[in-house]
Amino acid sequence: MKKWGKKLLIVLGILFLIILLGNFGLNIWLKNSLPGYIKKNTDYKVSYKKLDVDLLTGNIFSTGISINNKNPLNTDVIGLQGTIDTLKISRFGIYDAVFNKQISSSDLLLARPHLNVILAKPVSQKTGEKKESCRF
Repeated sequence: MKKWGKKLLIVLGILFLIILLGNFGLNIWLKNSLPGYIKKNTDYKVSYKKLDVDLLTGNIFSTGISINNKNPLNTDVIGLQGTIDTLKISRFGIYDAVFNKQISSSDLLLARPHLNVILAKPVSQKTGEKKESCRF
């Protein structure tokens, strides 16, 4: 094999190893920081038994999920209370979630969900203003 061919293989191997280690490191960091992020930035208490995140493929798998409102008397947010046995999200759009603040996924599976959902107050009751009808 020529000298440049060996160098190319070594560079590609090192690049592959860096990507693999980066993915592994980000997955561990996400597993450790996600509970704190959910606790600080949402109106819900969420706990789970197992969480597997693969950033390379965008797959998320979690089991034993329990969700409750932090303040059940707050009617300005959607009320959620209950459990989900298994949550599977396929091809989660990590880039869109981080940079565009949009969540996209090709497949969402909830196995044995037992959820009570309480809808938030309509906007007109929150502000006291009358809802405008759609204008065409």
